[in-house]
Amino acid sequence: MDWDPAKAEHHENDQTVADVWAPAPGMLVTRARGVGSVAAIRWYTSRVDRFLMRGDKLEIVFHHWAEVTSFEAEARSYLRGWASQRASKLGEAHYLVSSKLLAMAISAAALALGRELHAHTDPQRFERLLDEAIIRRQIERGRGGVAGT
Repeated sequence: MDWDPAKAEHHENDQTVADVWAPAPGMLVTRARGVGSVAAIRWYTSRVDRFLMRGDKLEIVFHHWAEVTSFEAEARSYLRGWASQRASKLGEAHYLVSSKLLAMAISAAALALGRELHAHTDPQRFERLLDEAIIRRQIERGRGGVAGT
C-alpha cells in the first residue's frame, strides 16, 4: 500500500488525524490515530456515502486503526447504525488494532451483525492482506471486472 498522504483525503481535529484512500476499484483504506471521535466517524462515513452514491459497492475496506487510543461511545453507536442502514452495499472489513480485547469485540460484532469483519493485531499480516487485495482488484479491473473508483 502506498501510504502517500498526497493521494488521500485528510481529516484532522484536536482529537483525531485520519486519511482515506481509494487504491483500487470497490475498495477503501483508512488510517487513523487518536480518538475515534464522532466528528472523525462522521467525516469517514460521508466519504463512504459519496462513494456509494456513485453506485459503487464497497466490496472491501481496510482500517489501519492500531494508533486509535479510544473510541467515543456515541461514535460507536453512530457507526453501527450507519453501517446497518447500508449493509447491502458494504462488503468485508479488516481492522488493524493494537488490543486483543478490541479484536475480540470486533469478532463478536461480526457475529451479531452477520457481516465479515476481521480484526488483526499483526501489522505485517494486515499489510500483506491489504497489498494482496489491491493487486486482486487491479487485476479484476484490467479484465473488465469491478467498476473503477
